[in-house]
This record gives sequence, C-alpha cells and structure tokens, in this order.
Amino acid sequence: RGVAEMIGREDEIGVIARFIERVPAWTGPVALTIEGEPGIGKTTLWAEAVRAAEERGYRVLKARPAQAEAALSYAALNDLVADAFDEVGGELPPPQQQGLEVALLRREAMTPADPRTTASALLSVLKALVVERPVVVALDDAQWLDRASERAVEFVCRRLPPRLGLLVASRSDDASVAPLGLDRAFEPDALDRLV
Repeated sequence: RGVAEMIGREDEIGVIARFIERVPAWTGPVALTIEGEPGIGKTTLWAEAVRAAEERGYRVLKARPAQAEAALSYAALNDLVADAFDEVGGELPPPQQQGLEVALLRREAMTPADPRTTASALLSVLKALVVERPVVVALDDAQWLDRASERAVEFVCRRLPPRLGLLVASRSDDASVAPLGLDRAFEPDALDRLV
C-alpha cells in the first residue's frame, strides 16, 4: 500500500488495528464497516484491513462484486468460499454439501439452489475454517452483492462463531443504517463503523 494513501488516516488505521486484534480475542464474532460516498477511499482502507489480517496469519475470504454481477445468483458467494469449500466441503452434512455445490455451479440440479440450505452451508464452512485459525470475511463494494449472496451473508451474520471478523466496505446513503443489517445482527460493542 502506498504510504501517501494512508497519510492523515491515523484514526481509521487505529480502528482497523482494533478490529484485527479483536477477531481472535473477542468472545464472539466482530464486524467493521467502512461506509461513505464513492471515491473517498473506502477500498483503500478495506485493502489495508485485508493486508493486516493476512499479515497476522488469518484466513481471509474475499469478494469484490461489481455492478455487472449484481444480477447473477451466488456470484459473490462463489468468490468467498469456492476455494474453502474444496478444503472443508466433505465435512458438511450431505444436503448442505449438495446445496452449496449447486450454488457454486459444481453440480447439476433440477431446481435452483435452496437459499436456506445454501446459507446454512456457508455457515458450516465458516465454522469449519475457524477451528484452524481466525477468519476474516471481507466484502468490498457490498452494495453490488447479488441478492442471493446478500441473503446468505445476512443469514450467517446472526449466527457467526467466535474467531471470525466480518469486514464490509459499502456506499451508504443513510448513515443511520449499517450495511447488511449488521447493526441488528451484532451487539453494539462488537460492531465498529467508519462512516
């Protein structure tokens, strides 16, 4: 990361450092949102948080959806967990394994992937991963999440295990509401917001 991009952002860097430190130490999951108008440097801060998590040895699952992908079901979910599913998919209950295989387009199905089964499978993958090391789920430009992935993430947010951090950068028009309903899913002291 260029040093010039971080000059004058000491407060934001401090919030990021606190988030990274809390991931393995907090009694439950923690979240950090980076919100604001287009072009103010949300992605720069998001990338700094990702770098800090990777530097600490955390497992980082990333998705950076684009506007053009917003109509494609489970596009962001595929970005987040396709590689992780290869590692831990065999540990999932068969219905979840099959449902996630359908959502990731690895199995033919007569019907679309069931949203509840897919969301439950995502949660199972995350629970399996945190056993090995702390995990950060990092979403940039969350406003472009496809609806199916967004629903799956919203489902797991209320059920996340300890040793997991959720990092979300998003455009915001209303600073009173956190993206993905995180202000309702997390206890106030487990959610930091950079607006």
